[in-house]
Amino acid sequence: MPDPSSNAQRMGVAMRENSPFTALTEALADAVLIVAETGEVLYASERFSDLLRWKPAEVVGTDFFALFHEDDRPMLPDQMAGGGLGVQWTARMLDRDGGTRWMSLGLRQPEGAKPEGTYVLARPLDTPPEITDAAVLFQRALDAANNLVVITDARRKDNPIIFANDYFLEVTGYEEDEVLGRNCRFLQFLPDGTRDDQPERYQLRDAQDAGRPATVLMRNYSKSGDLFWNELYVTPLFDPDGTLTHFIGVQNNVTDRVEAQEDVRRRGALLQSFYDSAPMMMGVTTLSEDGSVVHRSANQTASRFYGVAPEAVEGKTERDLGYTEGESARWQAHYREALASGKPVRFDTCYPWDGDPRGADVRNLTVALNHIPGTGQGGDGHEGNGDEADLPLFSYVVQDVTEQRRTERARGMLEQALESTTTPFLITDADLDRPGPRVTYVNPAYTGMTGYPRDEVVGQTPRLTQGAKTDRALLDRLRRQLEAGEAFHGETVNYRKDGSEYVLNWSIQPIRNPDGEITHYVATQNDVTRRRELEQEVLEISAREQERIASDLHDGLGQVLTGVSFLTASVENRLREQGSPHLEDVAQIRSYVEEAVEQARALAHGLHPVSTEPDGLIKALAYLADTVEAAYGISCSFVYNRPVLVADLNQATHLYRIAQEATTNAVRHGEASEIALSLYDLAAEADPHAAPGEAVLTVFDDGHGITDAALEESDGMGLHTMRNRARRIGGTLEVGRRGEGGTYVRCRFTPEA
Repeated sequence: MPDPSSNAQRMGVAMRENSPFTALTEALADAVLIVAETGEVLYASERFSDLLRWKPAEVVGTDFFALFHEDDRPMLPDQMAGGGLGVQWTARMLDRDGGTRWMSLGLRQPEGAKPEGTYVLARPLDTPPEITDAAVLFQRALDAANNLVVITDARRKDNPIIFANDYFLEVTGYEEDEVLGRNCRFLQFLPDGTRDDQPERYQLRDAQDAGRPATVLMRNYSKSGDLFWNELYVTPLFDPDGTLTHFIGVQNNVTDRVEAQEDVRRRGALLQSFYDSAPMMMGVTTLSEDGSVVHRSANQTASRFYGVAPEAVEGKTERDLGYTEGESARWQAHYREALASGKPVRFDTCYPWDGDPRGADVRNLTVALNHIPGTGQGGDGHEGNGDEADLPLFSYVVQDVTEQRRTERARGMLEQALESTTTPFLITDADLDRPGPRVTYVNPAYTGMTGYPRDEVVGQTPRLTQGAKTDRALLDRLRRQLEAGEAFHGETVNYRKDGSEYVLNWSIQPIRNPDGEITHYVATQNDVTRRRELEQEVLEISAREQERIASDLHDGLGQVLTGVSFLTASVENRLREQGSPHLEDVAQIRSYVEEAVEQARALAHGLHPVSTEPDGLIKALAYLADTVEAAYGISCSFVYNRPVLVADLNQATHLYRIAQEATTNAVRHGEASEIALSLYDLAAEADPHAAPGEAVLTVFDDGHGITDAALEESDGMGLHTMRNRARRIGGTLEVGRRGEGGTYVRCRFTPEA
């Protein structure tokens, strides 16, 4: 050891004379050294003397590196120069007697102090670093293990935990300070604070009391209350004297495995329950060496069918269970097929065996037969030693499909009837929202009526045949009634594939399942175009006949009566001049003749209400409003925005009759107190949807409002006739309820020249 320098001695003396600094360093458990940049020791605390028996005065001024074992000196310059403050390392320091002692050293700098050198704190190590490092490595290995590891101290009361690895803390959710010092039983408590009383804990307790190893499977609970299954291996540790000192517990989190096993058990129980209670006949059989089918088991349904108890089925062949020779041969052939192919085999049969499948009292059966993989191949000339365990196993399921077959036959007959009927049929699903409903079936009569092939209709919507003249009000009513679960009936214009129009008479009925839910709609559709044309011809013939009769009344009878009236008036004047007593009789005759003239004119107007003038319709509607108001004592008005001239007398007459029918219905059926007739030129109304020159005749009333039932009755309330008249003049008719009450009738048309 070199002699201390005078400068270092003086600095050491000065530091020791600094009583606060000295008091601080002497109070520390570590020895304190201050080392200059040159490596010279500037200061050593009295604690250094206690540890290595060097007096501080003997160390101050010496080379710091010379205080260490020669093998540890090479690392010191890097530790002192490159490590910086906070560096910690271990090394052997020399004591005054020439021995060595392992020391833990660290570099420090007191906060706020002006550094005079590097402060080195030295503390002795009770355990050599190689032993300490081994313990650290051991703990790190335990922390990295995928097992829950705890060590308990059997020498202390209640066998507390003294170590728990990181994985234990991760799985249980506890912090280390919540685990250490406690018995492991805290993992057995449920979230409500009660202990899970499981028999395995008593097995564990008895093994620990006896100092024996133990393996148990227990339910444990994490800090959050989650259940996990713990496979626990407990090993006791003894000291050399044979005294029990510790237990090591290695725990495997086998929750996934236990849950999987429980799932398998549960599935097995469900399958067994299904097997026992299934409504189908089910059984497990073997194919014996002689080719006969031998039962291993049968469920209750099959046992009842065979007329034996389930436990008595085992060992019975198919012939023992009542199969006929022919039926037995059929089953054996299918068994051999399943065995050879390794695939499931399905076949149909019936009971009584060998009966007619279409017989009234025969039960139709479908059999699904399956060879169970992995079972023996004996019984069909394949390898086998005759041992029952070597025979192939089969499972079978027999389902009674009698009602299904009858339903299929009935459905086939119904479909055949629909295919052959001349009435067009269409079936859709129940989804009324676009793009639905979708067509699921149409019969040939429908394709013949519309011109669309079946493959172009099925999967599409019935809107396929609708177009510009299809009555929107009728479609709205259709939607409203179907949503209410009601049937629908109506009539409108539809379009064939080639674009031609036809008049459709339409009925729709909902189809419901056993729960009352609507699953489909079935529609019958009839092309009534020719019928309506014939009806229109009748109307036109009737109109022409009325016009002729009106002309005869007005021009023939009316003129004759008018002449009689004039003659009677002349006779009355002469008798008045003569003072004849018959004057009063002649005056009465003239009055009757004039009344007859008025009645003839009224009849002529009723038969032919519209004059041949271009504004004849306007005059006729105004006359109709006055007549209704006078006849029924209600308010009836007529307005128009500008004269709509209808030069075609036939068109004008049809429009008048529509207005006349609507006003009559409003009074008789709607009990209206106010009726409004209007005739508007839509161009003047700036209607963006109007065709060029289009006009509209409208009748509003404030009555009860037309009902859906009345709208459905195509022959009721004159609706059928009004629609025919509208179609005849190339117009469209819309009838419905007004929002504020009452009924509206609206006919859109284009005046003809």
